[in-house]
Amino acid sequence: MSKIIATALWIAALFLLAPEARAYRPSDFHWLPPFLAMEEKPSLTFILDTSSSMLERAYSDPFNAEQEYYGYFDPLALYSYNAESDTQHFFVSI
Repeated sequence: MSKIIATALWIAALFLLAPEARAYRPSDFHWLPPFLAMEEKPSLTFILDTSSSMLERAYSDPFNAEQEYYGYFDPLALYSYNAESDTQHFFVSI
C-alpha cells in the first residue's frame, strides 16, 4: 500500500512541478530575414498570356535526334549538374 502512495506522490509532484506549457504566438517570430537591411513590402508580377500564340506547339513534328532545336541549352555541349553547391545548377563540362 505504501508503494501505491509513494507512486501517487511522485506522479502528483511531476504534474505540480512541471513547467508551464504555452503555444508560440505570431509575435514570437519576425518575418523579415536577418540579412536584409530594411523592411520592404513584397512585390509580385503575375502575367497571364491568353493569346492564341500560346496555344500553338513549339514543334509540330515528333522528336528527331538528327535535327538541331533552338532553346536555352547548346546542343553540342556536355552538361553536368552541381548539386553540392549552395545554388544547384547545370554547367558546361569541358
